[in-house]
Amino acid sequence: MSSSRAVVTTLLFACVCTAPAAAAAIDLRIGGTFGFGLTAREQAGDFKWDWNSAREETSLVELKLGIHPLENLQAFIAFGARLDTSREDDGLVLQLREGLLRYTRYFGNADSLALVLFARQPSWLWLDHGLATYVEPRRAGDNVQGVRANLRWRALHGAIIAADQGGVEPLLAPDAGGDGDVVVLRARGDLAPDVGLRLGGTWVRHLPAAAPTRGDPARVDVLRRDHAGIDLRLHLRGVQLQLDYSQIASVYAQPGAQEAQEPGLRRGWDWGAGGRLTDVMPTTAALLAEVRAPALGSPRWGWVGLAPAFHAVGRHHTNRLRQPSRVPGSPTRGVEGYRAELWYRLPARPVWLRYVYERSTQFADAQRRVIRQTGEVEGIFVPGVAGRVLYVQRQIDAALAPYGEHHNDLLTELRATHAGTRFRAQLAFVDLDTPARRELFAFEAGARVTSRVQAVGRVSFANDATGVRRALFAELQYWHLPHFELALHYGAEWVGDRADPAFDPDLVASAANRDVVRLHFRGWF
Repeated sequence: MSSSRAVVTTLLFACVCTAPAAAAAIDLRIGGTFGFGLTAREQAGDFKWDWNSAREETSLVELKLGIHPLENLQAFIAFGARLDTSREDDGLVLQLREGLLRYTRYFGNADSLALVLFARQPSWLWLDHGLATYVEPRRAGDNVQGVRANLRWRALHGAIIAADQGGVEPLLAPDAGGDGDVVVLRARGDLAPDVGLRLGGTWVRHLPAAAPTRGDPARVDVLRRDHAGIDLRLHLRGVQLQLDYSQIASVYAQPGAQEAQEPGLRRGWDWGAGGRLTDVMPTTAALLAEVRAPALGSPRWGWVGLAPAFHAVGRHHTNRLRQPSRVPGSPTRGVEGYRAELWYRLPARPVWLRYVYERSTQFADAQRRVIRQTGEVEGIFVPGVAGRVLYVQRQIDAALAPYGEHHNDLLTELRATHAGTRFRAQLAFVDLDTPARRELFAFEAGARVTSRVQAVGRVSFANDATGVRRALFAELQYWHLPHFELALHYGAEWVGDRADPAFDPDLVASAANRDVVRLHFRGWF
């Protein structure tokens, strides 16, 4: 399907450019963006400042064409020019940014059929799956293109997708998901809407791009991976039950490669095995279950919510089409455990309490047990002023380590908003009662200077046994929407850019400030 990339681009361009411009009924829209970015970074050596803005991969101009020639047909295409740093002269390169051709046919008030031809729009890989994730659009990358068909007929919803991911070269990143082709079939039926009964099925075939083997079976990549599963959802009297079961089957280019990469593979159920459920299930299977009761109680006694969940993922359940876990010690395969979440809202007061207990055993990529407990209290003191206290305790017991790891983290937060001005302050303590204890502080603020000028900033500090580290970020923004925006900023914006800035790994690990000055301009027409 790799050759289809040029075909998709050609078809999209032809559908937009060959439309009869003389027809008065055609809705033709032309727009775009233009702008530039200029960055100066302080560096070591005789040349202290680096002014090479071409390294920013700046998009200088983008032209967008949209056309609606028929009632059920629409097309969209966007071209952009950017600076190409791979060329000696850092010259301009014209490339396709986005493309779409969509035909929709309606049958009555609710039934419909849609056919979509897309390019560089990974959002069309989105699926309305249950607990399990089969394909993540972010993993496919921005260079994905293909075709999709959506069907809605009475209680049945279906989708068929065939896409070419393009993107990452397998030789440089053999474990990356952004390469090869993907075929997806998804069907879902609302069998009993009165009780919220929904049954669905998904099948995904991933055809990775060919990678060099060099005769080593341990490095031979698969010819294809088939991921198939079913999901069930039941919603009754405010309580929702979800269940998802799936299996992955891999076909290798060489017979000995599967044994080398998946030792101990078992495709069937071993009912005589004891211990964990993953010892009974096929090693390529995954079972996810969750019960969620969002609000139980009354206005007098308050409201209670709970959500127990269980997951069992086999050691050979390898899905290259989903993002790796961002939580340390949480692999996506070879893990079994449960999670219980409980929250309570006080009556007549804006105060919430939450407690989460997680316990899992990892036996594929790591041999250890992880226990994580989270307690949180959040409340609103007065209108516009709120606070939060978060306590996280992690215990990691590794099979080969003589002693387990214990991590106790505490975070306090105060935030306020008033008349376009906002601030948030966080104070955190990581690894309490250990020699690696660190105190972290982050302060964010934003204020309207004028009706079109806004100033935002963040200052953060980290204190540990090695000393005090700090980072600063400040930005001045001017906008005249919908025409243009201008921004000038200084500092390391990547330090503290998480949801909880005081827990940002960049701040916890290094928090090194960098002298970076950046000017950004963007206009629309």
